[in-house]
Amino acid sequence: MYEVFNVGAVRGSEAFLLINDEGTALIDSGFAFCADEMIENAERYLNGRKLDCVLLTHSHYDHASGTPYCREKWPEVKVYAAAYAKRVFERAGALKTIREMNDNAAAVFGRPEYRTLDSGLSVDIPVSDGDIIEVGNMKFRVIETPGHTMDCISFWCEEEKLLISSETIGYPLLPHKVSPTFLVGYQMTIDAIRKLRVLGAEKQLISHLGIVDKAFIEEFLTKSEIWMEKTKDMIVTAHNEGKTNDEIRGLLKNEFYRGEIIPLQPEKAFDLNSYYMVNMIIRECAEQ
Repeated sequence: MYEVFNVGAVRGSEAFLLINDEGTALIDSGFAFCADEMIENAERYLNGRKLDCVLLTHSHYDHASGTPYCREKWPEVKVYAAAYAKRVFERAGALKTIREMNDNAAAVFGRPEYRTLDSGLSVDIPVSDGDIIEVGNMKFRVIETPGHTMDCISFWCEEEKLLISSETIGYPLLPHKVSPTFLVGYQMTIDAIRKLRVLGAEKQLISHLGIVDKAFIEEFLTKSEIWMEKTKDMIVTAHNEGKTNDEIRGLLKNEFYRGEIIPLQPEKAFDLNSYYMVNMIIRECAEQ
């Protein structure tokens, strides 16, 4: 028996607390500027219990920046992430970018002055495909699902048929669209979607959304692959027609930066992601 609670403090900074009879885990840790509030939310559900571990699906600032605050609150907490993410957090340039993106998010939410922690964004236990992580009486198998980033990983609990998926599979824009999120590889994204689809999950925790049931999962993963291909074709076609990369990014913005994505993702973050997305698709798919 387990329960999952969204303890994130603001939209776009979702962090999910998983509690079972014998263990606790935080899946992703959100922005830095609202991490103290996230921890307060988690404490209410923990009801005196400690946080055992943090499972990071990848190293992006909106998923990992609350980690140092968790270490401060629970000094014995163990942080699991991909080995690649561990190396990311060891690079000064990456930490600088993470800080800049957090500062931008704080400004967007009207909280430019926030308590910063300059250390603690690190990985205790790097994991790779097939590794097993025990959270109390639940065992999660690590599944590498790169595409959004190189360090994206998902977690699969066979016994409970619970899938904790990375952002590589996109974000559902209801009712019919999926916002693509591939930044480092198109084919690896398609491979990741197919790898997760065959698991037969009955519950899935989707980044920035929450727990969904089997019917939603099956429809979403099918639509996800369709929209990844549509987006790739849109970029390749526009490139072949002679449009500039800036113009192509404008097409993506008109198509996807609308509705619930706007409060979910600061515009600067969307623009940065679309920059990498367009360059990657042209390099991988248009120039072959």
